[in-house]
Amino acid sequence: MSVKSYIKRYVREEYGSITPETTFVGKLLFNNVKGKVLDCGSGPSLLYWAMFMQKATSIDGFDILPENIEYLKNLLLKSKKPEIYFKLANYLLTRILKEKDKSLVNECFKKIGELKVANILKPLPFEENLYDCVTEIGCIGCVNTESELLIAVKNMYACLKKDGTAVFINWLDRRTNIAEEVPQFDGTVPISITIFKNIFKKAGFRDIKLAYKKNEANTEFATIIYGTAKR
Repeated sequence: MSVKSYIKRYVREEYGSITPETTFVGKLLFNNVKGKVLDCGSGPSLLYWAMFMQKATSIDGFDILPENIEYLKNLLLKSKKPEIYFKLANYLLTRILKEKDKSLVNECFKKIGELKVANILKPLPFEENLYDCVTEIGCIGCVNTESELLIAVKNMYACLKKDGTAVFINWLDRRTNIAEEVPQFDGTVPISITIFKNIFKKAGFRDIKLAYKKNEANTEFATIIYGTAKR
């Protein structure tokens, strides 16, 4: 399957309906994301999640795949918004924001600024100490080792202003069914949440708040690990 085909399928299947998972993640973003935002590992879905970032003043993003960035840029330039975004908008505006002003949706798209190809494991092509908030939705869950995780988190930290907030959300595979543990990078040996928190501390973060939520969506992922941390 080509990357282009994968992106289309990804948007259709993963974001083709409103689920309890969507509501949970959306509220987490709505309540914790504000100011100038950098989204790490934007994938093809930044426009989807950007609608929950109502308190953002601007949103920059990057992804390791050029195809994902091309997809996002084309969508913005051509103003071809897939129907799913408007389905989500109706839900967002009426259930979470208690509003019916659809101009809020277009305003979110207008907030999206720089979209670059970059690797979370290498120095990022964005100014340091610039952002009020850094988000990652499934991005650092893709690293392969604990040392890589530390590099990724340090790169997120470097982009934040003093007192800036990192918001992180990752999905855990169903084969890990331990309430206080997250899967090891090889998928076989669990790594404690304490070690996960220590990574953030080593990177310089403080006020680290991590939690788990059972994923009620019918997917292969059983649990969502989520949280915030202050620079």
